[in-house]
Amino acid sequence: MTKRILFSIGALLALLPWGALAESSPQVSVPPGFVSKTQALNSAYELLRDGAYNNEPLGRLETDYEGARRALVEAALPPEPEALWRSRIEYILGRGYKSQSAVAKALPHFEQGLGFAEAALRLGSSSEGWRMRSENFTQLCLLKGAGYLLANGKKMITFAEKAVQLDSGNAAALIILANSKIFPPPLFGGDPAAGVRLMQLALAQGNAGRDDLFNIYSGIGLAYEKLKDRGAAREWDLKALALYPANLFALQQYSRVRG
Repeated sequence: MTKRILFSIGALLALLPWGALAESSPQVSVPPGFVSKTQALNSAYELLRDGAYNNEPLGRLETDYEGARRALVEAALPPEPEALWRSRIEYILGRGYKSQSAVAKALPHFEQGLGFAEAALRLGSSSEGWRMRSENFTQLCLLKGAGYLLANGKKMITFAEKAVQLDSGNAAALIILANSKIFPPPLFGGDPAAGVRLMQLALAQGNAGRDDLFNIYSGIGLAYEKLKDRGAAREWDLKALALYPANLFALQQYSRVRG
């Protein structure tokens, strides 16, 4: 029982708010007739995602959220990719709320995001489905308190591991696993050097989007901070801030090492 509790606490520390949202566009195949509408959906989603990363006002995020939902309806995707997109849209708005301390508003979006991820998995097991299940479930564990975390914490990592098992090139899932090494102290399984290696593996996939790159750079920056290499930490933090200069997590992290 003690080991289970320690693992769950370690998982909590590993997945505390990173500022890094670990998002990337879902990799789904659609008929040619869907191309223009799915491009519009990608653009609408990226507008919402980038606003959340860059600490835009909540009013703008809510407007962009509605725009992404409309674009999804217009795309008329098949059920499984539609559910993945719905999970992602709900998740990213939840993170936007949470990053600005609007926790009561964030919680229902994570719950909906989890439900859509599980709906997608019922239609077919996929790496993206498991990753989005991990992303939303993690946030619920963090927001619902210690009892919920202790009962469910191990699943946060298990879901990400399943995503990687199904697609070893899923950079965003690799980032989740990397952060599970970077954030906790050694007592709870922390190993910043191992985390850097996993981040480099995610980077090497060659398919990282702007958000994934931010997550990789800021994660490596934190790892080097923990390894007492302030020069390397500054270098990676600045790379992250070049992507999202108003991101509060990255700004706070950089302030600790800029000297």
